[in-house]
Amino acid sequence: VNPLEDGIDPDEVVYTSLIQTYLSLLCYDNAIFLAERLAAHCPTSENAIYLLAHCYYRSGSAKRARSVLLSKSTMEWNATNSGSRRNDVGSDGNDVTIGGAGIELERTRSSARYLLAKCCFDLGNYGEAEEALLKHAREQFSKCIARGEVKIRGGNRNEAMDAWIIYSSVNKTDDMSPSCPIPNGAAGLNLLGNICRRSNRRHRAMEYYRLSLKLDPLMWTSYEALCELGGAEGSNVEEADDPKSIFGVDAPLLSPRGGEGAIMGRQ
Repeated sequence: VNPLEDGIDPDEVVYTSLIQTYLSLLCYDNAIFLAERLAAHCPTSENAIYLLAHCYYRSGSAKRARSVLLSKSTMEWNATNSGSRRNDVGSDGNDVTIGGAGIELERTRSSARYLLAKCCFDLGNYGEAEEALLKHAREQFSKCIARGEVKIRGGNRNEAMDAWIIYSSVNKTDDMSPSCPIPNGAAGLNLLGNICRRSNRRHRAMEYYRLSLKLDPLMWTSYEALCELGGAEGSNVEEADDPKSIFGVDAPLLSPRGGEGAIMGRQ
């Protein structure tokens, strides 16, 4: 993204680069200091607000991070140009393709929703965490139903939405790359599984874990959770939690302690 062409404050670009550098060096106090300066310099910038919240969270203060994300009315992260459809509507009513800055803003909003959900989850606010992850996706799903793009068969809205999430994640829309409606894709679905598990919704938790594995077979924590919940052992082999369908290898090959066929046990 060219900051001059896309109207981005050059100072914000410099601040962002420095903050990310100090975060990677684990110098959280330095990163927070610069993030606070950036938020003061660009009080309406969603990127600045997100970076400040991210710094607070990385330093171990989920409560402060949540407060920052909820402090501005603009931080609802639900503008019309985000989601799987990456077009906006111009003044003449025609679609206008979002440029590089718009795509970056969309990514920031998705990351902010995920971060807000993580903060709420860590604080035990499971309902709020679930809403942060699903509110925008539900709105987009309802729009697809209204446009006739999605039909609910058998009255099961959850199943229809799950199928829509996977379809949106793996198929291009408007000649753009696929985009998962759930913030941070497989990681967001894994977090939804954790939320449902903590709130005693075992079946729904397993469904979210399976969805996350469909998007990212290396999301090992989702498979581990399925095993702990009893899903992997008791399911039909055609289910998504069958090891061979997920990882592409037979179960004994997954562990050096898996028997004669294990990788470390071969002669």
